[in-house]
Amino acid sequence: MKKIFIYILLIIPNIFIAQQKKDSVKTEVIEVTRSYTPTVQDAYKLAINPDSIQVVEKKIPVEYKIQSVPVASTFQPEKGRMSQFQFQPNFDKNFNSYARIAFGNYTYLNADAFLTYPVNEKIDAGFRFSHRSSQGDKDNNLTNPYYRTQVNALMSYTQDNSRWNMDLGYLSNIHHLSPNLFIITPSFPIPEEVLYSEKRSQNVFNFNIKGEFKSLIIKDIRMNFQNFWDPYKNNENILNFNTNLSFPISDIQIQTGIKADLVSGTAYEKYYNGIFKKNYKNLSSGILPSFNYTNDNLDVKIGFKLFYQNSDADYNKVQFFPDILANFNIVYEKLSLYGALNGDINQTSYIRLFNQNPYVVPMKILPELMPMEIYGGIKGAFSSSFSYNIKMGYRQLKNHPFYMISPTVFNFVPYSVVYDELKQSFFGADLNAGIGKRLDFKVHFIYYQNNPESLPKAYYMPDYVLKSLILFHPTEKIDINLSMYNYSNRPDDFGSSLAGFTDLNLEFKYKINKNFSTFIQANNILNNPYEIYLAYPVEKIQFLGGLLYKFDFSNKNN
Repeated sequence: MKKIFIYILLIIPNIFIAQQKKDSVKTEVIEVTRSYTPTVQDAYKLAINPDSIQVVEKKIPVEYKIQSVPVASTFQPEKGRMSQFQFQPNFDKNFNSYARIAFGNYTYLNADAFLTYPVNEKIDAGFRFSHRSSQGDKDNNLTNPYYRTQVNALMSYTQDNSRWNMDLGYLSNIHHLSPNLFIITPSFPIPEEVLYSEKRSQNVFNFNIKGEFKSLIIKDIRMNFQNFWDPYKNNENILNFNTNLSFPISDIQIQTGIKADLVSGTAYEKYYNGIFKKNYKNLSSGILPSFNYTNDNLDVKIGFKLFYQNSDADYNKVQFFPDILANFNIVYEKLSLYGALNGDINQTSYIRLFNQNPYVVPMKILPELMPMEIYGGIKGAFSSSFSYNIKMGYRQLKNHPFYMISPTVFNFVPYSVVYDELKQSFFGADLNAGIGKRLDFKVHFIYYQNNPESLPKAYYMPDYVLKSLILFHPTEKIDINLSMYNYSNRPDDFGSSLAGFTDLNLEFKYKINKNFSTFIQANNILNNPYEIYLAYPVEKIQFLGGLLYKFDFSNKNN
């Protein structure tokens, strides 16, 4: 890792010199360098901010949009939310709604629908439905069935100086646990109520409301409520409240954020001698003031975060974090230096853990503390069709959740959670390139050096991740997309490691007319049943095809 950092330090000055000598065409955009025309679902964009610290990410569709981007069905899709609550996605100026259905091997079914209805000039209503299911490969004891259904009712109310958005939703998830290959039979009988069943289900109800204001000191208000429950009496309530205030004074913008997060619930765990119950309640509230200064070459934010934490965590209730960010333009819109120093409290919840690992049964829920994160990098554009972002940094985490196979349960394999401190260094790079109007190429790379304090290894966390995406648009009717996901080995909690993997995905889409499109996908082309978590391999090569219908639900074009 030290050698990598030294190489980077040697390379960066040369990049600066080269960029200063060659100042050619200016571009109006840095992170997205060329505006190819997205259709129904904007192309799956790789993350520009390479600082993910979680386990292997699930490949999920971009929610509420449906362009032809390869998304493998090897993972159970994760809950998404409408981007900025936009009721008229920019997939087609003539249509505001769509319906999509796809079928594939493993008896895979994917159905999506998004309907938008403009009630009047101020009110828009929307409805979202999504279902994904697969019967897996149980005959060969490989992958298990899963079912995931989500519905959302949405409404938007717009006035001259304000906008309100509401989202009322429900999510149902059903999956199956793998047989337990690590059972240690005790010398006494196992109570029947202690045995886990193969089939598990989780339910999430959510309500979101967001207000945005143009001419007020209060710039926005956001509130989110989520309720989680399952048949095993696990339940959880989450309430988030955020608001931002802004006071402009000459070139300086004074901002203050107010934040409150409450996570409370009941967790159950099964042991040899019975079932044990644990109640938890974690409340975090804080104020986040900052001073923001901007001119032609410099953007600076100087602030702090002051939190009061009421929980079972073993750190101080009052937490103070710096919140400093700076961006300096060396060559206008072509080369910028940026850096940051900050910290934060991230509320851990059953819902958050479940979205990462649906096989988890956590007995303890503790908030995660990030006392310090420092990072810096360079970003810019060589031309209007090539942009880059190079970043490196370091962070400290307390009470970071790691997954372990629970040794205390029977019949089937759920995961438990263990908390530890983690010191993490990272280096990442993103490249976005466009060739003409027909081809886009995106690459994302991130390297981690993970050092937990008590655990021997950072369980199920990769050392590096490489993602790439090629979007080819040869004609007005054809889209061809190829994506690759490459992950390193990940240590498991049995003293070994899960093998690294490469997952290739290909999709072909044909536009029949302005309303109808058809598509064919081949996912996990290398036919590799790799494991995201021990005892849970993904499906092998998957083929699916389907039909997309775009329409205007309001019939305003007729």
